[in-house]
Amino acid sequence: MAFEKPKSSNWWKTQGGAVECSISFGTSGAGTAHIVGNKLYIDVTATLTAEAAAMAVTVPIAMRVIDVMVVRNGTAGGGFTVDILNGVGGTSITGGALAAASGDTDVVRATELDDAAFDIDKDGVLSFTVGTATMAGNIVIDFLPTT
Repeated sequence: MAFEKPKSSNWWKTQGGAVECSISFGTSGAGTAHIVGNKLYIDVTATLTAEAAAMAVTVPIAMRVIDVMVVRNGTAGGGFTVDILNGVGGTSITGGALAAASGDTDVVRATELDDAAFDIDKDGVLSFTVGTATMAGNIVIDFLPTT
């Protein structure tokens, strides 16, 4: 059986392989969040300004976060920090901030995950804080489904 060639960058979203998640933003920003397989993809299409409640994503299943990567869009200005929390104003999953270098597009991976915070309940919220500057790009979260 041959695989069908993707017709666009959003092809996988239209073929039943993605589950859309609810996403909200603080005072600025725009984007989408989808789960495909065991990954949560967050696409921040409009720049978030530095703020404590930059965005929140409600996840439809219980999960354990096992890896986090931030992909910085090269048009987002200087360097920035992103912290990912379990719940709005909750405990940091990444044990502090993820820092992205200034300059061209960068990929930064969390160096640690806090086992006191990496389990997210069904219909739980992952919240994100942005510090230091502005942020646009992608956040990719690997997870294991839990019951």
